[in-house]
Amino acid sequence: MATTLLSSICLLVGANNSAPVPGITIQASYFQLYTKDRSLCPPVRDNEVLFYLYTQANADNPKQLKINDEGLFRSSKIDFNKPTKFFVHGFLESYKSDDAQQTKKAYLDKEDCNMILVDAKVLYAGINYLAAANNVQAVGKYVATFVDYLVSKGMPISSLELIGMSLGGQTVGIIGAHVKSGRVPKILAYDPAGPLFNGYPEDKRLDKSDADFVIVIHTNWLQNGYFLPCGHVDFWINDTPLRQPGCSISQVTRRKPGNIPEIVFCSHFFSWRMGKYALYHPTAFPARKCDSFQSYNKGTCNENDLQYVGDKVKATASGNYYATVGNEIYS
Repeated sequence: MATTLLSSICLLVGANNSAPVPGITIQASYFQLYTKDRSLCPPVRDNEVLFYLYTQANADNPKQLKINDEGLFRSSKIDFNKPTKFFVHGFLESYKSDDAQQTKKAYLDKEDCNMILVDAKVLYAGINYLAAANNVQAVGKYVATFVDYLVSKGMPISSLELIGMSLGGQTVGIIGAHVKSGRVPKILAYDPAGPLFNGYPEDKRLDKSDADFVIVIHTNWLQNGYFLPCGHVDFWINDTPLRQPGCSISQVTRRKPGNIPEIVFCSHFFSWRMGKYALYHPTAFPARKCDSFQSYNKGTCNENDLQYVGDKVKATASGNYYATVGNEIYS
């Protein structure tokens, strides 16, 4: 009875088909009349999660890839002798958003790799955050199937890194947990989403069992980000999670006039901006292993293990690391 009722509801709202929902982009944020909830109305359709391949040879003109599409695979000329990295965006975003595009550019500037941007904008669209958050499981499992497809085509699982911002930071955990072709070596999560995920069991969110090495950069943990450690290494940035440097309304307005999403999410976005900056300046953000900001600020951890915030953390590191960072990331 419940299954029949749910199917009827999915049919009524048009979620049982692949027809697009009308949407609009406002100030780089994507909104729809409603968001199809694939936790209630599975499965994910092929046109709802897209994959775009960038390399140093095509840094601005991506090649699209699809599961089991041999024509697209051959024409992409993807080279599995190079490392492969995935980036998953967050709520209201797409593969064209600043975090995706700037992260892609930074990696390709510093490394000859395959950079695959995941576009889940129609499932992570506004205004319904609840539906978008519910879709993390379905999107993660779908991307995991795509990873398995690439492995079947010759990609060494050992060359893979998963990177995600906000909802994408939770999604990469689900991907890692559901890849069947091997163990994901590394995850880098930028301020993984907190609302609805705080308090979730580990199988419903990012945790350190999702890859051999999970790095998390927390910047907005009392608002938009996850508020507890969830990686092998968790970086906690500044003791001001509600107002990171450069995030006052006046500062954001000077940088990006009239950009409301940037004002609302500035401290959340601080995480990926740190990650991007660290790719160009690997030792810019020293962090000390410590048990709290209180101890860190007192200087009692000054002799503890030192790691640098970003993608190049030593695999021997573990625990919570604290750092004080200014507004140099905007330079």
